[in-house]
Amino acid sequence: MSTLSRRDLFTRLLSQKAPQADIVLSTSSCLAWRGTMCASCKEACCEGAITFFGVMRPTISLQACTLCGDCIPVCPVGAITLNKESA
Repeated sequence: MSTLSRRDLFTRLLSQKAPQADIVLSTSSCLAWRGTMCASCKEACCEGAITFFGVMRPTISLQACTLCGDCIPVCPVGAITLNKESA
């Protein structure tokens, strides 16, 4: 049984790729994109990462989004999902 030094352990952990995640807005199922007034996701976003361009075009800023997921359960049609992938 070999033992790793703390430095070797941290070096090995840091060299492994961390899983990546993205928040995805499906414009084809989003009520606002389909012409119905809805801003549930924007109201739920404490970070202000969801903005509307025009009256009915919500977009999610990936730079501002913290992936908290607060917008996901409030969407009445499930147009927002958290897409987890391994890098």
